[in-house]
Formats: sequence, C-alpha cells, structure tokens
Amino acid sequence: NPTLHLSLTRLSIRNVPRYVTSKDLKALARQAVVEFAKDVKSGRRQSLSKEELKRSSEAMKEAERFRKQKRQGIVRQAKIVFEGRDGSKIGENTGVGRSRGYGFIEYFTHRHALMGLRWLNGHAVEPSATAPEDIKDRKKRLIVEFAIENAQVVKRRNEQQAKVRQLAKTGQQNDTQKRSKTTEQAPSAGKKRKRS
Repeated sequence: NPTLHLSLTRLSIRNVPRYVTSKDLKALARQAVVEFAKDVKSGRRQSLSKEELKRSSEAMKEAERFRKQKRQGIVRQAKIVFEGRDGSKIGENTGVGRSRGYGFIEYFTHRHALMGLRWLNGHAVEPSATAPEDIKDRKKRLIVEFAIENAQVVKRRNEQQAKVRQLAKTGQQNDTQKRSKTTEQAPSAGKKRKRS
C-alpha cells in the first residue's frame, strides 16, 4: 500500500504492563531521552551517528524551533490503547475498560525518537509502589519499534494543526488590535465633563 510509510518520530510500544497509563508512558518517554544521554556521557552506550543526525534534518529543525517557540516538552503525544466493555478499541484512557498492552509515543524530532527507541527497547518496566501485590514481582520488557503511519491520516492531522495554529494566530492579532484600540480610547475616556 503506497499510503503506508515508516514514521521517523512515532514509536509503537508493545508488552506494556496493564497498570501503565498514558501519563506514565509520557514520563517514561521523557526519562528515556535523559537516560540515553547519561549513558552516552558515561560511555556505556554509543551516541547517534552523523548519518542518523542528518536524516531529515531540515524538517526536524523546523519542528524543534516550533517546539521551543511553544515551550513544549520533547514528547508530542503518548497514548495507551484501551478496550471498551464491548471489546472495541478506545484511544485514550477514559477510565473504561482495560489496557490492551500497547501504545504509541510521538516525539517532536527524529533524534529524540531514536534516543527513546534505543533506551526503551528491552527496558524492564518496574511496577509502581501503588501496584497490586500480585504484580509487584513481575517485570515486563518493552518491545519498541518505529510505527507505520498512513500518509493520508498524517496529512489530515497536519492540516488540522495548521488550521488551529492559523486561528490562534488570528486570535492573537485580534486581541492585539483590541488592546491597541482600548489604549487609544482610554485617555479620552478618563476625562469627563461636568454639566451644570
């Protein structure tokens, strides 16, 4: 199918323990990048090659610029797939159903996605302190790979995000214009004449 392609920023994660939520997965994704950098610094792991860093560098530079401008973290999205009571898939943690044991992490750049992939793949997830007693001793090793995406879905998502950005930009411009009009009118509004 020509519409399917391998994503450079989105990871597919399997073998996720059932007690892990989307919020936990996002924290683990951030931790992965930090731990990878620590491992490289201490010499336990090789850093990314020049070829890997060069891969789609222009698009990644723009994504990094946008991320910093919006003051967002390195993880764009982290999602655990849940199933409903009837067995159907539910995308987000709605509190209904249980985890299907897999999820997705999307980073802003390919560099961060590679770092996350290398650190998370085969990583044993330790149960939290609040986990039930029967799970406390079990450790699951994650299976991580780059996700396959549908080009048409990605195009629609990008168009929607562009519309939202455009609306936000025009909204900010309108707010700025309103503020400037208000400040122009404010001095004259302060002077009132007394009629006798």
